Amino acid sequence: MSNFDEKLFVNFEQKVGGFQKLIRPDIPKSVMVIEAAKDMGKSWLISWMQQHCQQKARVPVAIINFGDALEIYRIEDDLDLVRLLRDRLGQPQYFYQLNAVINQFTDPDLSSNTTALATLRRHIEDYFSLDELEGLAFEVGIRYDNIGGDNTIRAKTRELVIYCDRNGLIEQLLLVLEQERPSVPINWREGFDQATAAPLTIAAGTPVEDKRGRIQALSQREREYAEQQINQAFFGCLNQLATGQPALVFLFDAVEKAPPKANQWIQRELLARMRQGALPSIKIIMTGRKTFDLTDLEIRHLLVETGLNPLADEHVREYVFDRRRITGYELNFFVDASGGIPGLLALMADNVARKFQEDDDDFFSDL
Repeated sequence: MSNFDEKLFVNFEQKVGGFQKLIRPDIPKSVMVIEAAKDMGKSWLISWMQQHCQQKARVPVAIINFGDALEIYRIEDDLDLVRLLRDRLGQPQYFYQLNAVINQFTDPDLSSNTTALATLRRHIEDYFSLDELEGLAFEVGIRYDNIGGDNTIRAKTRELVIYCDRNGLIEQLLLVLEQERPSVPINWREGFDQATAAPLTIAAGTPVEDKRGRIQALSQREREYAEQQINQAFFGCLNQLATGQPALVFLFDAVEKAPPKANQWIQRELLARMRQGALPSIKIIMTGRKTFDLTDLEIRHLLVETGLNPLADEHVREYVFDRRRITGYELNFFVDASGGIPGLLALMADNVARKFQEDDDDFFSDL
């Protein structure tokens, strides 16, 4: 569709009014799903909602357009999506606690990962021989030939641990070590289980900057724990931001293109908490050609589902002749050619208007 301009669009009064109703604090509904075909005006509607929140309702709002390739490129895990929403809300003073927790699990200087790997290597050297390393690698699912290093217990052990770390196999290695040496007087997981460490807590108002690191996880269990603590900190900060606000709004456009990680996070973390009543002030609008199947989430009591229809003849007339000020054409030309599809109608109007604005024709006329 053509660029967002509130003055140009017609027949959105019902959807606009529905959104204004949704963000009222006395309305129990909190999730609006708008499903419609291409060029029906979904992105325009989302843009209007964002501007309304910022300029008129004065409520915090964050928008993510999953139809934008750059947005998808930014989202690899839960942390990326949390950071993106935090930054889009534009209220950094409310997220110092979140930043502290993020740093706890991403800053190598605060993480015990390097020490844990070194400790694990020493334990393997102490309780396994060089000949036994090949069998250990086999049990983990690694071809021994893929492990570099000199043919010494120290070099081979170091390379085995590094290989497992780089390929996400630390948890599998730990399980095999526990099975192979169940009676040794050590804890094979020493330094690995951050689940034993409580998330950092800072004094209210203490400025903390996100150091933008990646999660320092050496096992799937540890990564899941880190993501869990980051999510809990994020939603805790959200509730603080929402205190005293009529609403806090998330706008998700083109959700059919959301990467799997984002899809899972929205459903398992965000919507699940809303179902439980843990985020009373949060309002969500999702648009797409095909939206999420939310049946299993049991959020019917929170949900408003709607769509967008082609424009009727009178609305095509209003858009073309009253809003765009186009003359010299019959109404049927626009009705028949566009089918009432807002995006096609806008494109036709743009092309017609362009014929009267070719200011550079004189420059090229003598060539």
